[in-house]
Amino acid sequence: MPTGIPDISQMVLREILAGKLVPFLGAGASLCSRSRTSSSSKPGTYPPSSQDLCNSLAHRFAYPSGSETPNLMHVSQYAEVFNGRVALYDELHKHFEPNYQPTVLHYFLANLRRTLIRKHLPFHPMLIVTTNYDTMLESAFDKANEPYDLVYYTADGKDKGLFKHIPYGGKEETIYKLNEYDKFPVKYGEIQRTIILKMHGHVNRAESAKDSYVITEDHYIDYLAYNDKVSPLPAILCQQLKLKHILFLGHSLNDWNLRVILRRVWADVEFDSRSWAIQLDPTAIDQELWRRRNVIVFPSDLVSFVANLRASFSGYKPG
Repeated sequence: MPTGIPDISQMVLREILAGKLVPFLGAGASLCSRSRTSSSSKPGTYPPSSQDLCNSLAHRFAYPSGSETPNLMHVSQYAEVFNGRVALYDELHKHFEPNYQPTVLHYFLANLRRTLIRKHLPFHPMLIVTTNYDTMLESAFDKANEPYDLVYYTADGKDKGLFKHIPYGGKEETIYKLNEYDKFPVKYGEIQRTIILKMHGHVNRAESAKDSYVITEDHYIDYLAYNDKVSPLPAILCQQLKLKHILFLGHSLNDWNLRVILRRVWADVEFDSRSWAIQLDPTAIDQELWRRRNVIVFPSDLVSFVANLRASFSGYKPG
């Protein structure tokens, strides 16, 4: 099992320069600057962890206490069944609407183009995938004045099960035909502008009616309900995911949200290209589940990983 970060930093750098890397951000990516000793985030500083959110929803909707430890999917399902989707979404909006400051990881990705240009190195716009609802990644790109397209999943309403595409400087479009939609900034298989893909929906800070959250048990059942012969993603983006190296950041395979995505996007086959995961203190089951997916896990916190990656860029000299 690999234990050192410098090796993975060099591999990641190499694939970034080749335009062959897809960062895949999990919940830990939005919390990586938060103190490990903190039991809860300060309001307005960091979004809630899954456990924080679960506890808050359980309290807000009077989830019945029992012998079993509640999980976020079940508590969210309870809230929706007995209080309605609007009440659940209103509560979720309160948690994710604050203008949380991006983490060092978000800023690193947003400033990657400038970093490479300063080093006279090639830059290839990337597809960046996230399962997070917050807008921290978008905020980092906005602060850096870097253009990007936004794509997000619709969990409820008349467009349930569809993806929305917001082109940079353009109007939102609904993607009705996954295999035919061709308005992404992709030419000859190469991404021309950063694409942020939010697999589990997102919070719309300006218009809460457009919020979308894959969070209840029913949502995950719907996510798995696709016919196996139908791609669960726009075909162009699915191709990017299957042919490039995936760098999982802030995920745990104990999280159902990631396992559902892996089941639908990659089915039961291994990744076509070697992929990696950066995960602090991976458990034995995490390591085995990653191994079965042909993913090498490197134990590290994300702040240290980003610091090592920056150091790799600083010391890199073109051959």
